Amino acid sequence: NKNGELLKGVLVHPANYDPGQKYPLVVRIYEEQQGRLYRSVVPTESINTDYLNPSVLASEGYSVLYPDIKYELGKTGESALDCVVSAVNKVIDMGLADPERIGLYGASFGGFETTYIISQTDMFATAIAGAAITDIVSRYLSINEKSGQGEAWRYEHHQFRMGNSFKEDFEGFVRNSPVHNVHGIKTPLLAWVGKEDPNVSWYQSVELFLALRRLQREHVLLVYPGEGHTILNEENKRDLVRRMKEWIDHYLKGHPKKEWMVKK
Repeated sequence: NKNGELLKGVLVHPANYDPGQKYPLVVRIYEEQQGRLYRSVVPTESINTDYLNPSVLASEGYSVLYPDIKYELGKTGESALDCVVSAVNKVIDMGLADPERIGLYGASFGGFETTYIISQTDMFATAIAGAAITDIVSRYLSINEKSGQGEAWRYEHHQFRMGNSFKEDFEGFVRNSPVHNVHGIKTPLLAWVGKEDPNVSWYQSVELFLALRRLQREHVLLVYPGEGHTILNEENKRDLVRRMKEWIDHYLKGHPKKEWMVKK
């Protein structure tokens, strides 16, 4: 990364990998992910978390990258940007990825990271964000519907690692919020959310949706009624898997757009 720290990650090669060929690359982000090196994934549509199944992607000619992210207090989004861009540039420099065909995907905390990253760089041909927190100021000042507790702790000293309250570092909260950096988003974005999500209000995705539509940017938001933080209904799950795959196939392989991508 920019601090010179050595980072790790996992790179899944496509089936029938040819070292002399550059492949479309899907970058799947969250936090530290090097443990995925020892994890096999059954190639199926019915999987609860990896809706973009790496085994399926590899079988269809995609490379998949899981980069580790190391965080600095108060610079959560900025740290994700630094580590992810560094990892992608490394894979490009190795001659393994086509720099014009790189997609980014994250869900939950990874959805936040995804929407922040595309507000700061245009290196990705497309992005997908699931159940994303897009405004850490408004979410900081909210109550978790499941626990009934205020959410401030999550942003000060837990996963979001801001290190201070929004009063002490309001500029930092704004600087690391995707909604407050929305003018920088030019990457075509597909987002999805469960309407009854008790952990991340679906209105977080609505905020970004309305902002991007006002700016006339390319964005589709999929809302699944009756679903929570993950999509569990089998029919809804298969629908999401199909749409995500159609989305990346268009932007990373040039497949024609499906009707749902352009219908207003």
